[in-house]
Amino acid sequence: RLPPPPPAVAMPVPPARQQAARASSASAKAAERPVWCYDAGDGLHVDIRAQPDFGAARTGHVLLPGEEFRVEREHRGEDGVLFLKLVDRRGWVFESKPGVGTMCQRIR
Repeated sequence: RLPPPPPAVAMPVPPARQQAARASSASAKAAERPVWCYDAGDGLHVDIRAQPDFGAARTGHVLLPGEEFRVEREHRGEDGVLFLKLVDRRGWVFESKPGVGTMCQRIR
């Protein structure tokens, strides 16, 4: 007589496959986010901020005129300015700046 077979054990998903699945899901979510375009009209770049505040530390990243970017979150500041958090996690930019005007426009 043969011994009974061992109980079925769920095989864990390898970590690399879990990471790939999360990355794929994150990419799909990012593609659904609104697209904005930076162009202040002066031909200059804008420094990306670490927080939704004009006085916040700069991250070392910039947006160039005409550069399109996806927005993960919007935050309306106390002064009424709309701050935009970039999906790629580089930081925050602003839709407009008092005394300057429109900096970014939503394009889709």
